[in-house]
Amino acid sequence: MEKQFIYITDEKTLERKIESSIRKVLIGDDQRNSDFENDKLSIAKAAKLAGMSVPTFNKRVENGIFRKHGTGRKIFFLKSEIIEDLKNNA
Repeated sequence: MEKQFIYITDEKTLERKIESSIRKVLIGDDQRNSDFENDKLSIAKAAKLAGMSVPTFNKRVENGIFRKHGTGRKIFFLKSEIIEDLKNNA
């Protein structure tokens, strides 16, 4: 007989837990994938990954197509988010 638990959490945490569980089943090694998700890119590398020039990429960031993190001179992009945003806006 399997143990059953009651777990109280907020909606965002629950979504992350479910997504992580699904990823483990589909991909296998969760550590490999989480390293990929946390890859931080400079604006130049993010623009290159997106296949566009830095000025064009900047315009898309300003229009909300790509998500940026940080402030001032310490802005970075997450590789997984760039790929996700490209898929969503194809």
